[in-house]
Amino acid sequence: MRFLFPALLVWNDCGVGWGMGITSLWFRVSVDRPVVFQSFSGFASRGIFFEVLRRCDEGLASLLHSVKGLAPYSTTPIFVDGEGGLRVVYRVLNPSVACLRICLLDSKLANLFVDGVLSEAEGGFSVRLVDGEFPLVGLDVRSVDFSEFLRGSEPVERFSILFRTPCFFRRPPVPFPSKRGVVRSGFVKRFYPLPIPELLFRNLVRLWRAFSGKSFNYEGFLEWVDAGGVALSGFPKGIRTIRVYEHPTANKWAVGFIGPVRFHLPEDIYSKKYARIVDMLLKFAEYSNIGGNRTAGFGVINYIINKKDDE
Repeated sequence: MRFLFPALLVWNDCGVGWGMGITSLWFRVSVDRPVVFQSFSGFASRGIFFEVLRRCDEGLASLLHSVKGLAPYSTTPIFVDGEGGLRVVYRVLNPSVACLRICLLDSKLANLFVDGVLSEAEGGFSVRLVDGEFPLVGLDVRSVDFSEFLRGSEPVERFSILFRTPCFFRRPPVPFPSKRGVVRSGFVKRFYPLPIPELLFRNLVRLWRAFSGKSFNYEGFLEWVDAGGVALSGFPKGIRTIRVYEHPTANKWAVGFIGPVRFHLPEDIYSKKYARIVDMLLKFAEYSNIGGNRTAGFGVINYIINKKDDE
């Protein structure tokens, strides 16, 4: 489907309409003066999502904002063109054409959100960044059905993930013992700013299971991963951790890692069936993001399949 009314809108038809799988919207915004965010620009992207959604359905926006659990959307931080491609904006956005992406994993939410954006685009759409309003100069809407990830999957042996924005994982809480060995009330919660395969794929399986409507042998796959089915190969250019504050005065922050990470599937327990699921989940992850704070631009990745002779 192609919409002709605004010159700024580009519709890339992938064979399905929005609301039938994952719907992603890339916003391009003309910024004519410097903008200084109070924290990581991914939090501003989440604010844009809720501002648009409130105009569509204030009740749904309030519900999504308050409900705990897996969110049916993800965002990227603000990007600008830089040397070698898009550059992540952390706090300072200079005059430029900036962009961000919002992905919707739920069909009803996608229909409501996209219809709201398109109806506003007819009369001129602006995006609020801090205390300014900036005009939308480009909008790219794409949809991909979950079945496409299944049909397009292939059994990988080696791959790399470029973690473009801070990523961290939460280990499921477990009861902790007292000094005398008696289990005390309460649970230990730990955050891991490391690319641990078991935590990575548990996170992706939860997201896939919640939103795709397509099932596979979840328990068997995760047991295979836990047994070492996916292993770390190294950090060719190193990874580093970044502490990001949600608010400049509140002591609320998160630590995540960024950088390229290599993985391989060891031959001794290699499974072609599960290797295809690895490929499928990581292609899905390029839309859903990985780890905690997905809704605020954390865990944005690029997935690269490597061959045996790749350095």
